[in-house]
Amino acid sequence: MRQRHLFNRVFSEEGPEALRQKWIEEVSRKPKEAYEKLNDPFLDFPSLFVLKDDVKEIEELSIRNRIALLHIEKVLNLNLTAPPILDLPMSDLETYDNHVQCYSWMIESGSATLLNNDFLYVIDHACTHLYHFYKEGHMAQLVELLFHRYRNSAQHHYLLQLLYDSPQCEWLLYVARYLYASPKERRFAQRILHFIPNVRSTSPEVAIETIEDWYEEHHQYLLFTGETNDTNHDPVPFVIHYGAKYLGKAIHCQTGQYISPLSHQEFDKAQSFAQLSLDVQERLSTTSAHYRKENRSKWREWIKQPLSAHLDEHRIYRPCCH
Repeated sequence: MRQRHLFNRVFSEEGPEALRQKWIEEVSRKPKEAYEKLNDPFLDFPSLFVLKDDVKEIEELSIRNRIALLHIEKVLNLNLTAPPILDLPMSDLETYDNHVQCYSWMIESGSATLLNNDFLYVIDHACTHLYHFYKEGHMAQLVELLFHRYRNSAQHHYLLQLLYDSPQCEWLLYVARYLYASPKERRFAQRILHFIPNVRSTSPEVAIETIEDWYEEHHQYLLFTGETNDTNHDPVPFVIHYGAKYLGKAIHCQTGQYISPLSHQEFDKAQSFAQLSLDVQERLSTTSAHYRKENRSKWREWIKQPLSAHLDEHRIYRPCCH
């Protein structure tokens, strides 16, 4: 249906200038019908972007189109402090819904288009509002857009930053899909996932199995670091909370707080565990996870032992834990 829309078809087949000429013809001949076509739900965002300087009767536009044009104006004028707000009588819920729907439409209908740098910049900031400000959007779509840009050597810095800025660790698995892609995209995926062991040194099939196993074992214990490509050349967006892995207790990825309550014994053990060096924490947590996976009932007995017993098991001496 989208491709049947007159403006979409002209833009796709004949280009931006042909679309501008078509709009001028339509609006001079039958202005009411021209604006109805512009407000059609099946209009693609790139068509509206091309016509942004030629649309004069703003009050004739749908709310979606008004928000989109205001967004374009703010982004291109570098007024990026907050999403645009229309001066119309709307409840907070209506405002929220209208903006989320507008940004979703812009991204869904415009992400494949590589019109020019201004257009890409506008899409980037629609993603920022949708994913960062409104906390909406699907991570799979963001990853797909990122790799589409990278595949075509188009600007992708802001999208990569937005990905790293997301504490939703499932995006790691969406990136892992591209280990099956072209060599160029595979190297990009490996660079993003570099902090997962052995992601670079194996075949795509083995690497994906490794990532899936690592994710399955650690996703409840991942702590979001906030590192992005602006703060680090090779950011590590998640680290393993070894104390949580050792105790088998899920944490909140942003705060590091345990989601389920700890008994007094578990709390004291977590405090003592945190005083150990990271290499010792890693060894004990790996042993605990192995026992837990092998036999849950036996692990429950093992984890009740004092921390000192587990250190003795590994022939590690720590005065604070005896």
